[in-house]
Order: sequence, then C-alpha cells, then structure tokens
Amino acid sequence: MSAVSLNDEAQNITVFLKGFDGEEGDTIAKYRLNQGKFRTILLKYWSGTCAVSGLNDQRLLIASHILPWSKSTNNQKGDPFNGLLLSVVWDSLFDKGLISFDDEGKAILERLTDDVIYCLGLKTDQQVIDVQKLTNEHKQYLKMHRMLHQFE
Repeated sequence: MSAVSLNDEAQNITVFLKGFDGEEGDTIAKYRLNQGKFRTILLKYWSGTCAVSGLNDQRLLIASHILPWSKSTNNQKGDPFNGLLLSVVWDSLFDKGLISFDDEGKAILERLTDDVIYCLGLKTDQQVIDVQKLTNEHKQYLKMHRMLHQFE
C-alpha cells in the first residue's frame, strides 16, 4: 500500500471515529444456571478434549449445546447428550450453523470454502467425533441441529 493510500485510510478512520467517546452504560444480564456443572460433565465425558480435534487445553474448550439453549426445553438444556466439548473454533462454526455433523460424527463442511478451512487450520483427517462416545442420544440432537440449520 502506498504512503498516499495509507494517509487516505488514516483520514477515513479518523472521520469514522469522530464522536466516538468510548462511553459505557449499565445493563442487566441473564446468566445460565448450572452451566458450570454442564461443562464439568462434558469435560469428564469427553476426557477433557475437544470431541473433534482432540485439543486438550481446557482454556480453549467450550461446553457447546447441540440443540441451542434458546431452542431447548429445560430438560434438554441440562442433558449431557445435548452437549459436545468443542474447541473455540469448532464451537463457533457449529454454533453459527456453518458446520454440522452427520450420524457417523463426520463434519459437514459444505458451507466453508477450502480457503476458510485452510486459514482456520482445520485438519481434514480430524473432522470426526469419536464414534465410541457418540451415542444414539447425541445423534438425535445432531439431527435436530442439522434440521434447524437446514443441512437436511
């Protein structure tokens, strides 16, 4: 990028930020009761590793609901079979409905380009949930996830 272009970009940013004072406000927030318990159960069930990639750094693992919390009944919200322990990358893709998993646990990546798969570092040989841990109950929730996000 040339020096002229950089100056133009800097001026554009300055104009865009005019009036932005970094103000703060107060809010009342809801939080999920027993989410910590749900996470603890999933950490134990998935042996402290991402169900897909095998990542075992608990700081980077999310107790992900297969059928989203907002779409689940009270019983489904706490059902450990409605959960996968996923790395932050897999969880984000799954939660946004950009990916899903079939009944054999294989990742459905049809909505991602090869460039996205490459940039995110998704290893194509590690796109399967451990089938020994994938129960029929998980498969029912995964079917609901696929239907909700129109994979079927």
